[in-house]
Amino acid sequence: MPGLTKLPPFPEDVPTHPLLIIDYQLIKQGDSEEIDETLGGRNQAWFW
Repeated sequence: MPGLTKLPPFPEDVPTHPLLIIDYQLIKQGDSEEIDETLGGRNQAWFW
């Protein structure tokens, strides 16, 4: 059904917030930059 394969455009008047992408492999490896970025995102965006 061709009418069901296309999504309507996302409304421009709806507020959105960027999602924080966490690289768990880097955290597991002890990457200090990724750890700081993850903790900063938690503190700044109330992520957790």
